[in-house]
Amino acid sequence: TCMLAVLFAYAAWLHERHLTGLAIGAFAVLVCWPFCALMFVPMGLDALRVRGFLPVLGCGLAALALFVGVPAAVDTFFYGKPTVAILNLVLYNALGQGGDGQGADLYGSEPWHFYFQNLALNLNAVAALGLVAP
Repeated sequence: TCMLAVLFAYAAWLHERHLTGLAIGAFAVLVCWPFCALMFVPMGLDALRVRGFLPVLGCGLAALALFVGVPAAVDTFFYGKPTVAILNLVLYNALGQGGDGQGADLYGSEPWHFYFQNLALNLNAVAALGLVAP
C-alpha cells in the first residue's frame, strides 16, 4: 500500500497536481509507513514554491485530521484509552520505547530455532528448496 501511495503521489506531482500529491503522500506517511516521509520532502518544497504556504498548510492540516484524527478516534474507542497507532509505531521502532519498558525487543528475542520454524511455516517447500540450493 505504501509503495502504491508513493507511486500515485509522485504521479500527481509530475502532473502538477501538488496538493493531491501531498495528500496521497500524507496518507503514505501517516497511515502506511511513517519512515517514507523523507521521500516527500522534494514534493513538499516544490509545492511550497508553486502553491504557496497557506494551501500547503491547509492540505497538511486536513490530512493530519483525516489520517491521524479519525484512526486515533476509532482506536481510542475500541482500546478504551487514548491510542495513536502511528505514534506508537515510531516510538517503538525509532525511539526504542515500549516492549515491557526495555525498548524495542521485537527482533532477536526468540530462541535460535524459532526462525527456522517460522521460515518453514511461511515458505513450506520453497524454504526446503532454498536451503539445499547451490
